[in-house]
Amino acid sequence: MYDIVIPTYGLKGAIMVDNLLYSISTFNNPSLSNIIISDDGTTNETTNILTSIQTTYNNIFNIKLSLNPKYNSF
Repeated sequence: MYDIVIPTYGLKGAIMVDNLLYSISTFNNPSLSNIIISDDGTTNETTNILTSIQTTYNNIFNIKLSLNPKYNSF
């Protein structure tokens, strides 16, 4: 069994995660245990998209989201 960790940031990153999960879902791989998506402090819109992606693919994979707080600008 193995896990996949996907770091992401921003709207483009969320779209790439969606495309990646779609691609992985086309293969039957019972050894895949978890997919961990780590968002690096982006907007609420990105967080909403990642939550939606989790809901969409959670029936295929065990998806865990790690949503970090938004960075403060200096």
